[in-house]
Amino acid sequence: MPNISLSEFQDIKTKRDQDVKDVAFYAQELCHRLVCQMTDYKVNMLTKNSIRFSQGDSVLGKRDDLSDYAKEQLKEIEVNGIEDKFTLKNGRKYIKLIHSDRGGHGSVHAFIDKVTGDVYKPASWNKPATHVRYNLLNEDSRRECFARADWAGGYLYMR
Repeated sequence: MPNISLSEFQDIKTKRDQDVKDVAFYAQELCHRLVCQMTDYKVNMLTKNSIRFSQGDSVLGKRDDLSDYAKEQLKEIEVNGIEDKFTLKNGRKYIKLIHSDRGGHGSVHAFIDKVTGDVYKPASWNKPATHVRYNLLNEDSRRECFARADWAGGYLYMR
């Protein structure tokens, strides 16, 4: 290990500490964007069925407005938000981004390296896949990650 001065060490540590704080902030932002994207998805699914019915699908019949069920569900989303949750769990090396459905069943959505900001697709509950998908500390990569983020995790597959 090369010899460095105390001031250089302090500068490196300060930078690393700031990176760790930034990664935590951006991970929280990713959670927020996933919830917003999932909410939009659910609202679109409920309203698109109304459009489909209003066009008179030969099998389903014709309807000019939203069904009572759709109206009820849209009101529930407006008042209480969606039941699905995206939460962060800090581990030793990674922040685990977990998606929990309304039944309380959870699955790992992504792993985020706490120091480097690298985002990984999960390989299992306890292990990320080997290839980095995005980096939250890199502005261009972060912007692309946030723009592509979807609740189902399709943005984490390699292209």
